[in-house]
Amino acid sequence: MDSLENNFIKIGFDSKGQIKSIIDKKTNREVLKEGAIANQIQAFEDKPMCFDNWDICLFIYYRFN
Repeated sequence: MDSLENNFIKIGFDSKGQIKSIIDKKTNREVLKEGAIANQIQAFEDKPMCFDNWDICLFIYYRFN
């Protein structure tokens, strides 16, 4: 299976099972940026600044493209 769809959206998958396309069927518009993957899991080290947990300051310790 390389896609799923209902009356509202169509979701396309690549060979690894990653979501490569989400089309809004009402507007016929691609939701994802070109080359983006929608179901990509990310993990970050917790370096607390003010609280013991879930105080992840992404913009100080991590860079995003």
